[in-house]
Amino acid sequence: MQESFEIGIINGRGVIKVNQNLLSEVPAEMLRSAYEELVERGQKNIVIDLTQTIAINSYGLGRILVLLRELTSQGGNLVVRVGNGYVKEIIKVLLLDKVIPLEEV
Repeated sequence: MQESFEIGIINGRGVIKVNQNLLSEVPAEMLRSAYEELVERGQKNIVIDLTQTIAINSYGLGRILVLLRELTSQGGNLVVRVGNGYVKEIIKVLLLDKVIPLEEV
């Protein structure tokens, strides 16, 4: 299993490419670590790219909401990039798209 998610700066935004499901503590902590690394680099605009993620549950969604709250309170912006599929649908069914800004691809 991979120990961290790929991060980078693209078009002035920090991007975290999540390439596995967000269903437990391990990937949720990997997401937090990647987020913290970008914040330490001075990034205030962060994209969590879930286009390669097939499944997400309350654990993963909860972590995203915590990161969104933290970054917003620091004057930043967090966007979740989704493709068509389960992740996008679950976010919309739960009406979290009203809280979590989505970038659909």
